[in-house]
Amino acid sequence: VNSISLSRIFGTLFFISVAYFINALVQHFVYTRRLTWEGDSKVPLLVQYVVTVVLYLVAMIFVVGNVFDQSITGLVAASGAVVLVLGYSARSMLDEIFAGLSINIKAPFEKGDLIQLNDEWGYVKEIDWRSITYLDMDNNYVVVPNTKLAASKIRNLDRPTSITRRVLYIRVEYNIPPQV
Repeated sequence: VNSISLSRIFGTLFFISVAYFINALVQHFVYTRRLTWEGDSKVPLLVQYVVTVVLYLVAMIFVVGNVFDQSITGLVAASGAVVLVLGYSARSMLDEIFAGLSINIKAPFEKGDLIQLNDEWGYVKEIDWRSITYLDMDNNYVVVPNTKLAASKIRNLDRPTSITRRVLYIRVEYNIPPQV
């Protein structure tokens, strides 16, 4: 094995290890600092996945540009064309992803928050790239796609404070004695 191929192998491994190290730092110092009561990260999985993918894509661009001395403009243009074709063929999935991105950027709620979605209440358990999962008041897990969530009325009952008002209607017949 000649020295050029060894330098390329070590250069590739260097950039991948730098991306891995930065990703590990972000996971340790950012994601673990924002935890729910159950110990889960409040940072949505979608954001974690996007950060990881972007870090490794940047590392791959550095590998192509610096280790293999290739122009990255062709790579960026080709990847743009591939994204365009994949985007058109997976439009409904991309609708979910972009709705998820807008929900995560706006962040109307976090994991562990008590929300009211239309007329139903629940605790947010998972925020994913396609949907959210919450635990309703009957202890059922409910999965709501991000496109439906983006078009719904959301009330976060934990913001600005966790003090909430709840109204409970009890209906009885008029001839039932009050002591019953």
